[in-house]
Amino acid sequence: MVRTFFAALGLALPVGALVFLSGFGTTLQSEPNGEPKGAAATSEHPFGPGAVPFDDFRESVEGSSKPVRGGRLVVHIPSRPLHLNHVIEAGADARRILEEVHARLVERNMETWELEPSLAESIEVFDRLNFLPSKGGSASSVYGREVYGSHAKFAWLPIEWSLPDDPSSSEETPPTISFFNDGDYESVDSASVFLFRLRQDALWHDGHRFDAGDVIFTLDTYLNPAVQSEHARHLFQQIRSYEALDAYTVRVEFEQSYFMSLDIFEDDFAILPSHIFNLADEDNPHFDSEATDAERAEFIHSNSANVNWVGLGPYRVTEFSDQHIEAERFDNYFDKQDAGWVDEIRWRIIPDDNAAKQALLAGEIDFFGRLRSRELLGEFTAQEAFAEQFDKGFYYSPQMNFIAWNQRRALFRDVRVRQALAHSFDWQEFIDTIGSEMGEAVTATWYRFSPAYDAELERFPFDLDRAEELLAESGWFDRDGDGVIDKDGERFEFEYLFNKNDATMRLVGQKLKENLERIGIVMNMAERDFAAKQALVGERNFDAAAGSWILGPETDPVGLWHSKGADVERSFNQSGYRDERSDQLIEDIQGELDDNRRIPLYHELQARIYEAQPMMFGCVFPVKFAVSKRVRGVQRFFLDPGYSLRRWFILPKAEKR
Repeated sequence: MVRTFFAALGLALPVGALVFLSGFGTTLQSEPNGEPKGAAATSEHPFGPGAVPFDDFRESVEGSSKPVRGGRLVVHIPSRPLHLNHVIEAGADARRILEEVHARLVERNMETWELEPSLAESIEVFDRLNFLPSKGGSASSVYGREVYGSHAKFAWLPIEWSLPDDPSSSEETPPTISFFNDGDYESVDSASVFLFRLRQDALWHDGHRFDAGDVIFTLDTYLNPAVQSEHARHLFQQIRSYEALDAYTVRVEFEQSYFMSLDIFEDDFAILPSHIFNLADEDNPHFDSEATDAERAEFIHSNSANVNWVGLGPYRVTEFSDQHIEAERFDNYFDKQDAGWVDEIRWRIIPDDNAAKQALLAGEIDFFGRLRSRELLGEFTAQEAFAEQFDKGFYYSPQMNFIAWNQRRALFRDVRVRQALAHSFDWQEFIDTIGSEMGEAVTATWYRFSPAYDAELERFPFDLDRAEELLAESGWFDRDGDGVIDKDGERFEFEYLFNKNDATMRLVGQKLKENLERIGIVMNMAERDFAAKQALVGERNFDAAAGSWILGPETDPVGLWHSKGADVERSFNQSGYRDERSDQLIEDIQGELDDNRRIPLYHELQARIYEAQPMMFGCVFPVKFAVSKRVRGVQRFFLDPGYSLRRWFILPKAEKR
C-alpha cells in the first residue's frame, strides 16, 4: 500500500484520503493529454476549491464563446516591479507577471487547489525510517544504505512496511522488498524524500534547454547566505541534501517530515537559468569557477536578466520600462494546452488610480482591478463611456492588510501598548464606510477561507476608553498637560509608513491618526514609493508600517512569526515577534502531516499571536474590477491573483462587443 500525494499534504484533501495499490513509493504524474483547462470538481465550500465558470459576472454575453488566438491584452498594474527575479524580489506584481512568463516544478490548479506536475513530469515521494541503535545504530547502516519506502500509517496505525530500492537509483529494475516491524525503527519521516523527474522538452526563452542543473543551481542560490532571499530561505533550509542524479532527475531530501514540502517548489521556488546567472556554469559567458559565494551573489543581484527576464512560460518578456512590461507568445512553450490565447500581454504601469481610470475609459486598458466600492456600485460604472465598453465584477482575494508595530522600538515593546492600539481602530466602521459592507476584519495572517483560520476568534473591540486604561497601566499618560501622553520624558509620537499608491492604507492611517489624537498619541503620516518603503522595512528602519500579504490556501507561519527571523533584515518577521510557545507551535505545525491534528495547532497559534498584537490585523476586501467586453474566458478564482490571463481571449473586431 502506498500513500497518494495529490494535495501536497495540504487542506484540499485530508492526508491519506486516497489509497491504491501501485508498486512502491508515491508517484504524481503529469497527463499531457488530460482535460482542457477549466474543468474541475465541484465544492461544497463557497470560497473553496471547485469548478469556476467562465464570464458568469456579465449581465449578457454576446459574440462567440469559442476561444480564438490573437490580439493584445492590456492589464493595469499600479507600480513597476524592481525586476522579475523572484528569488530576490517578493513583490506581488512581479509574482503575478511571472504567472505568465515563467514556469515551476509544480503548479497549483486554480480550481481544485491541488498541486500538479509542470516542469516536473512526475514526482516520486518516499518516507525515511530512522532505526533504533539496537537495530544497527542508524538508517545508513541497514543494508549499507539509508532505508526509504512508502508506509501506510493512515490515522497513525502501525502496519507493515514495504521497502523499495534506494530512490536515488533511476534504474527501472523491480525493487528489493524487505519488511520491518514497528519495533525495528524509532521514527518515520513521512514524505521526506522527493524524486523529481523533469520533462525534457522545456526550453528557456533564449532557446537553451532546461535541465537538472537549473534546479540545483537555484537551490544553491536560495541557500547562499550572501543572496538577498531572506523572504524564502528559511523554507529551503529544511532540506538536508539535494543532487542531480542525471540531466533530468533531481533528488531532494528533507531533514524531517514537512507539511509543505512540495508546496515550496511551487510559488516560492523561482527557477533561474544556470547558463545566465551561475558563474560556475561553463555555458555562462562570464564563467568563473573560482568565484566566492559573495561574488556569485553580487552577479545575481546586478544581473541584467533580472529585468530582461528569460523564463520558461508561455509568454516571453520583450520590453521592461517605467511605462509598461510587455510579453509576447513563446511558440516553443512545452504545454500546448495551456499556452495562452492572446499574442501579447502588456502590463501598463500607472501609479495614480484616477489617471488609470481615465486610460480605462479611453480604451487604453482592458483590465483594471482597483475600483472602489462606491465606483463599482455608483456613477463611475453607470456612465455611458464605461457601460458601452466594460463589464464589472468582484472576486474575493486571499489578501489581508495590516500595520506592523516594530517591537525593536521601545515604544512598542509593551503588549498593553499594542493592545491599546488595537482598541483604537474600528475596522467594521471602516469596512462599512469605504467598502460598502464588502469586506471582513481578520485576526490572522493566513487565508480567511482556509480551515486553518479560526473564524470564531473574537477581535478586540473599538474602545478608546479601554485603550487609555491600557496605556495608563503601561505608564503612558499626559504628565505635562500638553495633550500628548508621555513616559520617562518621551512623548508618544511615531511615524506611520505606507506605500503612496495604497489608497486603502492611506485611509486607514488617516482615520487611525484621528482616533489616536483623541487619546494623546501623535501619529505622523509618511508615504514612500514601493521600493523606498520596502527598503526601510527591510532595514527595520520604521516605527509602524502598513502592508499586505498575499496568502495561499495554507501557509507556513515560520517566516512571519518564528523568532529566528526576528533580527534578520528583509525577513517577513517585520514586527520582530518573539515567543517560545509560538516557536514550538510553528515547529509542530511544520511536522504535522495530518490535517485534523494540524488545524488545532494553527488555531492555538492564531489566538496567541492575536493576543500579543505584534501587528494590527486588518481586513480582507474583494477585488473590484472592470474588464473590456471584448475580453472573454474570464474566471474568478479564490487564489491569487484571482484570474488566469492565459485563459482569456479577445473577440474578433467583427463580433459585437
